[in-house]
Amino acid sequence: MKKFRPYSTVILIVGLILSILSPAFDSFAGAAGAPPQLSLVNGGFELDDSGNMPGWHPDGAAEKVFSSQEKVFEGKSSLLIKDESTSGAYGAISDPVKTAPFENVVLTAQVFKESGAGGKADLRFFKQDGTLLSVVSALVDSSVSETGKWSSLRLAAAAPKDAAYFQAAFYTPNESVGVFYADEAKISTSTAPGTITNLGPQSTSLTIMTGAYGKDKLGRDVMYTVAQGDPAQFIVSDVKTKEIYDQEPLVALDGSNATAAWAITVATDGKVYVGSTPNGTLFQYDPNTQAMRTIGKPVPSDTVIWVLVPGKDGKVYGGTGYSQSIFEYDPATDKATVLTSFKTASKEQHVRSLAYDAERNTLYVGGADVAKLYSYNLTTGEKKLITGFGGKTSVYDLQYTAGKLFIRVDPGPVMYVYTPENNTLIVKNNPEYNTRGFSPVSPDGRVFYTYYEPKPDGGSQWSLYAYDVNTGQYGSLGIDVKGPAIAFHYVELNDPKFPGVTLVGLAGNSGRAFYYNLETGYTETPELPLPPQFVELFNIGKSVDGKILSSGFISGGGLGVYSPTQDKTTLYSSLGQVEGYATLNGKVYFGVYPRASIFEYDPA
Repeated sequence: MKKFRPYSTVILIVGLILSILSPAFDSFAGAAGAPPQLSLVNGGFELDDSGNMPGWHPDGAAEKVFSSQEKVFEGKSSLLIKDESTSGAYGAISDPVKTAPFENVVLTAQVFKESGAGGKADLRFFKQDGTLLSVVSALVDSSVSETGKWSSLRLAAAAPKDAAYFQAAFYTPNESVGVFYADEAKISTSTAPGTITNLGPQSTSLTIMTGAYGKDKLGRDVMYTVAQGDPAQFIVSDVKTKEIYDQEPLVALDGSNATAAWAITVATDGKVYVGSTPNGTLFQYDPNTQAMRTIGKPVPSDTVIWVLVPGKDGKVYGGTGYSQSIFEYDPATDKATVLTSFKTASKEQHVRSLAYDAERNTLYVGGADVAKLYSYNLTTGEKKLITGFGGKTSVYDLQYTAGKLFIRVDPGPVMYVYTPENNTLIVKNNPEYNTRGFSPVSPDGRVFYTYYEPKPDGGSQWSLYAYDVNTGQYGSLGIDVKGPAIAFHYVELNDPKFPGVTLVGLAGNSGRAFYYNLETGYTETPELPLPPQFVELFNIGKSVDGKILSSGFISGGGLGVYSPTQDKTTLYSSLGQVEGYATLNGKVYFGVYPRASIFEYDPA
């Protein structure tokens, strides 16, 4: 018997839709009134002494069940389906066969196509009262390896949850005409699912959303970051040597994995706090014991902690989505308290940024979806709107330092600077800015950020910029740090190349760092040896050569190509997040985010 590639389609039919379906479905109740059987009756389509075909009944517009003794696969006769009308369905339907909810049902048969097109085989599932629940179909044409020869047809379906019985049918639908034969129909059922095999990680990526800096138990300067994954991994590394000291998975109290973390901060007592997504969980890491602890969900209804900032006495404050709330975690009581929500309309859903002003014991709060800047007094509980940014969608980042509030507003992004002392925006809508946040003020009175700066030769580079808090002047330093800065800190490396104080940070989301010496201007931009992680699969496709394609989320993990015959995955790490697959002329095409790229893949 020749192998075939079945083509099947699932049609769910409910309510009034039944009235517009093929008449094949209308004729069953009167024709097949027998109670459901335990198995298919007369799958060989043999005739009894009276010339009738037991177990089978006319379907649709057919007046009787037709047989053939000339085209036979096995036995003395086969089922003949002959349709010469484009306005009616003609065929045969079986006696009912008992089934159970979620039972796996497989129909196999031999088919012989003589002419025409559109012939079908069905598995039709019914409730106990005769209500049709669903229909699963296979096209005879797709099962036929060669016209004029017998071929194998296979149709598989899972019974709906309310199913009591099913029927098999062979027919041509209303619009089709043609002649085909069926023989040796068989039904097999199983309540056990197929074997599921874990094929392992298909997509890996190194994606870093943010970072923070502190000291470990030996007093070394360390960077804390989270590599996106399933689960995401909290990583501790040496700022000077880049060596990784510790790695901890982020798992919520309910056992679900955090897949990324937008928020990391170091409290005044040296403990590290991480806010995750999609389970909106707060984690605490103690550098003295190297222990990761899951605190829980500070805002039970929310799925993401966007930002964390340190306050007094080891406290931390966080902002969440989608209730646009802020919370306080107090290590003295080991409790998280929701302080307030800034949501005034359904569209306003996220607290995207926070900054803490110790002098006024005040939080500055950046709202998203509608860009608004608020203040919240932690002593009195008073909250007020400082300003809105008309036409903008997000106050995306905030940094309070040197008595000034530095603000990133999207889209743009654009930069503002606000002075709480006199309630004034002293810098407005500066477009020469593209950074995740701002640095704290440096010992020499500068606040740093980055911008993708055009160069005289026509190119561009990620230049380090500085704002002088004493003069109010700001602009480019002309130093390429190879990516938009997403974290800043000052360290003393005790290295001849980096005398005195050095500004360190992350450049982009792929694990690159930058080191800028404040005294000499000497700069390095190394790739950090952070481990790529297995990431959640976002999109799965099929290659033209039978291999399985998979891409990860967020912004990819490259393209995993799995070979079922070799049980092997090959990773193409250069791709981003594949949003869609298409095949043409033996090649596969990928639509990729970000940058709206199209890639071509030639399996040959």
